[in-house]
Amino acid sequence: GVLGLDTTDTEDIPGVPDYIGMQYADTIHGPGFYVLGEPSSCNADNNGLDLFIMMEESFIATITGADHCDFEYPTNFGCELNCENSNATISDEEIRSEIITLGTSAILSLTGISSDGLIYWAER
Repeated sequence: GVLGLDTTDTEDIPGVPDYIGMQYADTIHGPGFYVLGEPSSCNADNNGLDLFIMMEESFIATITGADHCDFEYPTNFGCELNCENSNATISDEEIRSEIITLGTSAILSLTGISSDGLIYWAER
């Protein structure tokens, strides 16, 4: 399985083929868990969503107000300067907590340590 944190696929990168991920997404044998933020140029307008839709089984959760930097821990000045969502009504701490909870739940499910992780995703 796969855990994607505001995942992007290749697009418009000089010298790199577009949409490399789409060539492999349907070969994933296991669940895909995808946590994404608000669409922006920093996450290729959520073009990674298509990868998870193509998978045999996927769980998708959008974090309202999250920007691409919220998925980097720690992030850096460059990301915050170019990608920060200045209109978010939820604090970065609350957003980060939700990302960590969803990520941990997905990992518990993927590793088989606990089936309780799916419960949290099912509530989304």
